Amino acid sequence: MEEFFPADFPIIVNSIEVDNGLSIPTIYMMDQLAKMHEGTHEFSFIMGSDLIKGLHYWDDGQRLINEMKCIIFLRKGF
Repeated sequence: MEEFFPADFPIIVNSIEVDNGLSIPTIYMMDQLAKMHEGTHEFSFIMGSDLIKGLHYWDDGQRLINEMKCIIFLRKGF
């Protein structure tokens, strides 16, 4: 990744999704990040307001709603 982002770049690229197939549940990805960085980092799920209405249908969506810190960006019309 260093060919794209210098070592001091404030964003870290992680290959969890690439390593685990074409599509993984968001809650799985958040759980894996939490395990990898237990006690050192805090994670938030960032999403657009258009996703709120159907979030409870996602894999473990209710758990995502109840347990994860979410940051929601307003999308026009939602």
